[in-house]
Amino acid sequence: MPRPKKKLDIIATLRTEAARVVEALDAEIDRRRAELAELMSHADSWRAALGGRIAKVFGAKAVAKPTRARRSVGRPRGGKRVNWDGVLAALPENFTIEDVLKNPDAARKGRAQIYPALNRWEAAKAIKRTAKGRYRRVASGEAAPASASKPAGAARKGATPGRTRGAAAARKA
Repeated sequence: MPRPKKKLDIIATLRTEAARVVEALDAEIDRRRAELAELMSHADSWRAALGGRIAKVFGAKAVAKPTRARRSVGRPRGGKRVNWDGVLAALPENFTIEDVLKNPDAARKGRAQIYPALNRWEAAKAIKRTAKGRYRRVASGEAAPASASKPAGAARKGATPGRTRGAAAARKA
């Protein structure tokens, strides 16, 4: 009956080897967890440095701790929508792009999004360009309403001069 004893020895040997492997894996996991904790504390100290006096010197905002969820590649970085009318109302009478960037909502969007806002404000006649990079808010009484940007009888592109839709409808009746 020596054979069954050998099987028991092989199984016992496998168990002891498996126990050693599991023990080695546990030790490696503990070592890596300690290393990860050290790296996380290092990252926290950098975040604190960026959110503290260094950020004030460079005008940066406090850096938030990254979350597990990643942004999709095509998602814009600006985040929430900006009330550009509120940004315009908060600006001084005469302002520059740097003045617009002082607004936290506009600064969060970045300089690249300020130029389209300036163009929209100019098209709405809410501001006037006084010089290169300098603008003036138009008083609310001076600004033309958005519907008044075209005269009432303005011709459509390609329309016969002197004729409007109203005139054509009147002729048909």
